[in-house]
Amino acid sequence: MPATHADFEAFQGHLIKLDLCGWLAHHNAIVQRFPNPADRVALGKWASEGITNSTVRDLTPVSRDNLINLVDQMDYRNDYKQAELVDALERDAKAWIPIGKDQTEYYRLVPGAYCLMVREVDYSTPHELLSDNVLGVNTSVAPRKPARGRQQNMSKVSTVSNGTDDGEGGFVFHQLGTLEYFAGDRRQTTSMDKLGRGAWLSTGFCVVMRFDSIGQSQGIYIIYDMFPENAYGDRVEIESGDTWGRLVPDAALQFSCAKVGATLRELQPGPTGFKALTLTEVISHPVELVRAVRSSDGGIIRVTIAEDVR
Repeated sequence: MPATHADFEAFQGHLIKLDLCGWLAHHNAIVQRFPNPADRVALGKWASEGITNSTVRDLTPVSRDNLINLVDQMDYRNDYKQAELVDALERDAKAWIPIGKDQTEYYRLVPGAYCLMVREVDYSTPHELLSDNVLGVNTSVAPRKPARGRQQNMSKVSTVSNGTDDGEGGFVFHQLGTLEYFAGDRRQTTSMDKLGRGAWLSTGFCVVMRFDSIGQSQGIYIIYDMFPENAYGDRVEIESGDTWGRLVPDAALQFSCAKVGATLRELQPGPTGFKALTLTEVISHPVELVRAVRSSDGGIIRVTIAEDVR
């Protein structure tokens, strides 16, 4: 009986577990599992089609409208929906999303699921740690670095667990991508197409969707990335200086976290163009990013450093 696609899928999982090294080891495993040459040819065609389909999918962006609907309407506790969102955000071809404009600059979201990262620590928690596309922020805690802006009465490390994540002292969020500002010719700001072809630069901020413990969206926020990539692609922590937390290099306002709207949909351009960027719930001091976990009742909450980390 000829091998089936189910046989190939099972064998693919088996190969991953074997963790073989080198062409010969893989070839021997294939011959042992599929001694019939016709089955091996069919396996090769099946693998090639899978690669082709994956490439086509990666190069086919989710439309701007569909991505906005997915972000605004999904249940963030649903693992399947989370995986669907990550797939849409991480595709090689991406539809950028307008975020707004201030008196001088235009801002957009470039989709991505892994912009922000937490400080390297070993978490010890009885709960399930979630993937880094979902993190937590403790807004009442100022980490040691950078030192600028910490209030004297603020802790350097979180010490109180939040069992419900009701928003007191922080929240959990799903990453949506990076925030960029338009740096091209101002004559290109007359239409979305021209803006898309122009030059954009990173603000250093990342865009996130805040949600509560039962997975309901609670607003679009921007959080400054304190572990940006350097020219070599390595993550380097910002330890000092006064340039972080500014939307553009010469901006007067310096902050680490702020709300920009309730949904992505409400931020979209109207008949007169980009809508005004409005910042609320502005936090000026650096904030602490932590991992998120699934609680015993199925909710998603942020962990604390003092109680849940060795």
